[in-house]
Amino acid sequence: MENISDEFPSLIKSIPSRLEKLDQLTHLDNLDIDHWDQDRATLVFSNHLDRLIIKNLYFNLCLWKLEDKARDPKASDKTIAEVKRGIDRFNQARNDQIEIINEDLINSRYSDIDPTLPWVTETPGSVFDRINIMNLKVHFLTKQIQSTESNQKQASMIQQKLDTAKLQIEDLTTALSFLDHRIKQREVGFKIYRQLKLYNDKKHNPYLKN
Repeated sequence: MENISDEFPSLIKSIPSRLEKLDQLTHLDNLDIDHWDQDRATLVFSNHLDRLIIKNLYFNLCLWKLEDKARDPKASDKTIAEVKRGIDRFNQARNDQIEIINEDLINSRYSDIDPTLPWVTETPGSVFDRINIMNLKVHFLTKQIQSTESNQKQASMIQQKLDTAKLQIEDLTTALSFLDHRIKQREVGFKIYRQLKLYNDKKHNPYLKN
C-alpha cells in the first residue's frame, strides 16, 4: 500500500544491535527499573519513541534472565522467592511501559482519535512489545546455534525455530505499519485499556496492606 511510513520498520531494524549491547551490560546483579540506562551510555536513541521502545526491550530482557534463573534446579527456595518477586516487578514495569508507549503515540502521532471510529483491540504499544520479545528469541536462539555444544540435529531444530521467529518479526512489522497507516488515515482508532492488576495494589491485596 502506498504512503505507508517506514519509520516503525526502521526503528525495528535497529533493535538487534541495541539488544546485543543490552545483553552484554545486563546481569542479574544489576537489574534496575528506575535507572535502567545509567550504565548503558553506549546506547543511541533516534528519538523519544525509540527510547521508550528500547526501555520495554530492557524490561523484557530482565524478565528473560529472571525466568531462566527461576528454572535453575539447584536454586534454593529463598533464591526462587527473590527471583519471583523480581519477575513480578519487571513484568509490571513491562506492562506499564506498553501503556507509556501508547500514551506517547496518542499525544505525538495520533492526536484527536475520533471516538466514533471502529476500535482495534491490539495497540501499537503491544505490537512493539511482541516484536521485542521475538527479537529476544532470535537473539538467544542465535547464541545457541553458534554454541559449540549444539550438535547437527540440535542445530537444525534451533534453526527452524530461528527462521520462524524471524518470519514472525517480519509479519508483525508489516502488520504494525499497516495499523499505523490506518490510524493516521482515521480508518480505525484504539484506546489504552488499563491493566487493573489487583494483586499489585495495596488497596485490594490483603498481603500488601501491612
